Amino acid sequence: MNILLFVILAIKPEGFFEYQGEIFNLKGEYKFVGYSKLNLTSRQRISSSYFRTDLVYISYHGKTQYDLADFMPEYALPSIPFTYKSRLYFRNAFLRVRISPLTLQFGRQQIGWGTGYAFNPTNVFQKKSILDPSYELDGVDALRMFLDIAGSFDVDLLYIPENSIDSSSYGGRLRGNVKGFLDFSLGYLDYLSTYMDPVIFLPFKKKNKIFTLDFSTEFLGIGVHGEGTYNLKTKKKIGLLGIDYTFNDGLTSCLLEYLRNEEGKDNFRDYNPADWLDYFSGYTLTMGQNEFFFNLERIHELFTFKISSITNINDKSTIVMPGISYSFNDYTSLQITSYVGLGRDGTEYSNINDGVIFRIRVGF
Repeated sequence: MNILLFVILAIKPEGFFEYQGEIFNLKGEYKFVGYSKLNLTSRQRISSSYFRTDLVYISYHGKTQYDLADFMPEYALPSIPFTYKSRLYFRNAFLRVRISPLTLQFGRQQIGWGTGYAFNPTNVFQKKSILDPSYELDGVDALRMFLDIAGSFDVDLLYIPENSIDSSSYGGRLRGNVKGFLDFSLGYLDYLSTYMDPVIFLPFKKKNKIFTLDFSTEFLGIGVHGEGTYNLKTKKKIGLLGIDYTFNDGLTSCLLEYLRNEEGKDNFRDYNPADWLDYFSGYTLTMGQNEFFFNLERIHELFTFKISSITNINDKSTIVMPGISYSFNDYTSLQITSYVGLGRDGTEYSNINDGVIFRIRVGF
């Protein structure tokens, strides 16, 4: 790793330094956790080949050790420890080779399936944070092949290796554009997922086979997007439909999304400790069956003001997240987001309580 770091520095990387701090309420006491992050990006294009790495070092401080049982209803569980650990890793590291009409891509990369903002049910390999859905995601080790076919259509094939061929994930999708009006894709995935056993609270693996669909278009100035999956084994569907609109001033925008998740539960009294652990670990998309996301943004010179919320329609819990960001210049920005969870004890967002996150980023 030291040799690789020297090579990356030798070719003059770009990137950013970021500091984030969070003050949050944990069982009636306010705690602080923060991190320093350095992201070094190196990219190089040579003829028909393209290479990129994002090397990240992140160092945590403050309250870094937790008991996940503190974020659940009272189940009389033993301690479930979780620790934020400092680490050096590649967020992305891939090689792309173009041999027309083929494009081959190998290494740690963004999967990028789906059109949703708050949720992406078709991207089963990467999970977003509900507090900041637009934050960059860690890549996935994969082999990809893109094949250009007639007109504005192509095929995206992917393979994600595991310990054996049988346990590896694979799939593909057909992408297209219809007369410049509708972007869409139809796909299939055979993938390995993780779930928490409800009796012994240990993670296990299982294979899933799903069909996928996503689309985006615009109608009368209103953007419309959606995506969904159908699980061939469980016969359950997950679907998302969203609309976005930018007002005439060009400075105010609104985004609404509705998620229907048949793998969730319609009554919060049916939530069990395994459901909470699946949710905390990102193994499941949501705990409820029906979720609604709202985001309103307003730009004023160097400031951006926003307020967003996610509501579990079934258990009537909500997390509200007002925020503000400020651009000092082209390279430096400050973002402050507060959040508060509302609802009855035991519901999806009620145990989040309240907190404030501030993040400053300097690019170079």
